[in-house]
Amino acid sequence: TKENKLIIDESNGVLIRDTPNGFCEGLVQISKKLKTYNSKNISKSARQYSWENIVESKFVPYINEIIEK
Repeated sequence: TKENKLIIDESNGVLIRDTPNGFCEGLVQISKKLKTYNSKNISKSARQYSWENIVESKFVPYINEIIEK
C-alpha cells in the first residue's frame, strides 16, 4: 500500500507487487538479505504501528474525551 512505502525500506523488508510472481520475487530478495536484517530494530520501529499502540495512544484518549463530555 501507499502507507507501506512510507515505512518499509532496505533495512526492514521489501515491497512487492501484489501478484504470485511478485511474492516469489520478494521471497528471493529477502532470502538474499536475510542476514542483514535486525529483528529487534525492526520490532522497535514497527511498534508505533501495532494495534495495541494505536488503541492506547489514539482510541482510548478519544473514548475518554467522549465520556467526559
